[in-house]
Amino acid sequence: MYDRFLQEVIQGRENHVEERIESIRTLAENMSESGFRTRYELGEKGEGEPVYTESATGWGVVVNIGRNGEIVFSNSAHHRLAMSKLLDIEKIPTVVVVRHQQWEDVRKELRAAGSYEQLGAIAKEHLDHPDVETIVPEDRID
Repeated sequence: MYDRFLQEVIQGRENHVEERIESIRTLAENMSESGFRTRYELGEKGEGEPVYTESATGWGVVVNIGRNGEIVFSNSAHHRLAMSKLLDIEKIPTVVVVRHQQWEDVRKELRAAGSYEQLGAIAKEHLDHPDVETIVPEDRID
């Protein structure tokens, strides 16, 4: 009886592994054809659901931003992130959950400055950072 149970467990795991491999293969094919699509775009999350929950995100990869603007992967969407890298997809949707206070101060400076000349050296270094592209007007980029 134990041997039969063990064989069933092993067979179940083999089936799970085969299903997982097929799932990842399908993901690769879809991303190769359509790029990185959010769970909302895939119809896996409804529009009324929150963008970020503890278990998953609907928009993309969850990241945090460190004190110097470093983007820190926050342990979600592993397969889609890895596949994006393998397929050389340069931009993917992300959800920023936490920003270090020093980084937030740089963002505030970029938002408040009226011109490029009003920016400090650190803010000038980060004008092309992806986390500020929506708050930096084109005319501020020298």
